[in-house]
Amino acid sequence: MSIRVAALCFISLFAVSCAQGGASPTSPSALTAPAAAAGPSAGYDATGRWRFVQTSANPNLNDTWDADVLQDPTTGNLTVHDDDGNPVTLERLSQGTGVIITYRIAFISVEGSGPCDLLRIQGTARLDTTTNTMTLPIRLKQLGCENERAGAVVVATKLS
Repeated sequence: MSIRVAALCFISLFAVSCAQGGASPTSPSALTAPAAAAGPSAGYDATGRWRFVQTSANPNLNDTWDADVLQDPTTGNLTVHDDDGNPVTLERLSQGTGVIITYRIAFISVEGSGPCDLLRIQGTARLDTTTNTMTLPIRLKQLGCENERAGAVVVATKLS
């Protein structure tokens, strides 16, 4: 499967996978949960409807969509559900000491059953709490076979 085809599956919803049911490969590896947020962004709640605009040098990867984001009140992690209802987690990295909150997304998407059907998706998001805007440069890499790579930038704006 080419990275173009696999990436089209990815862009159907913010940072989603086309993974089959079962164990969720969409969650990043767990780190120690951060302490409750403190500082200027401590009261920020990302829960709500967001508009996502993805751009890339490859016009086949450009797309716009809306999705609901849920924020865990304890860890600050963000969750979006893919088309199959599987959760995709953005793991909060910063403790909320400024107006910028950073998140990590890293997962393997299973695009089929063949040896070339795995896609690694990685990136670090920066959420500006003063403008309700999140910027997420992502790196896509087909694992196995041709090891194709692509990049894109997703900019999300909170609608509600």
